[in-house]
Amino acid sequence: MLSRKRLIYGLALVTALLITASFVMRAAHRVEALRSGADEPLRPWMNAHYIARSYRVPLPVVLEVLSVEPGPGAMRPIGRLARDQNRMVAEVFDDLRRAIAQSRLSPTPAPHEIPALPEVPDPPTPPPAAEPSAPEAP
Repeated sequence: MLSRKRLIYGLALVTALLITASFVMRAAHRVEALRSGADEPLRPWMNAHYIARSYRVPLPVVLEVLSVEPGPGAMRPIGRLARDQNRMVAEVFDDLRRAIAQSRLSPTPAPHEIPALPEVPDPPTPPPAAEPSAPEAP
């Protein structure tokens, strides 16, 4: 009976080690893909912000292709945007690929060519608190 328990425990240990090894291999593959700079395929769940960051292109380029204004609408997935615009997802993907390739071909503006953010004024200071007056004596 003892050998049967050892066999079960041994099989459980081997199974756990195999599962752990598969997760480690998947993670290592993913890290290597990220380091190499390879672009992951476009998927319907991706939104404009995700695409702009992961493909390293300006957000306005992606928003223009998707015909979306900056704001909450840009957070909708490509699949939903395509459906709302009565377009095929594959057509949107093709437009995005062309725009990404074109954006990468155009030179990146020099720092002095990038418009500065507008100055934000300091919040107004509250008026000084009135000093408490001494009660009048009768």
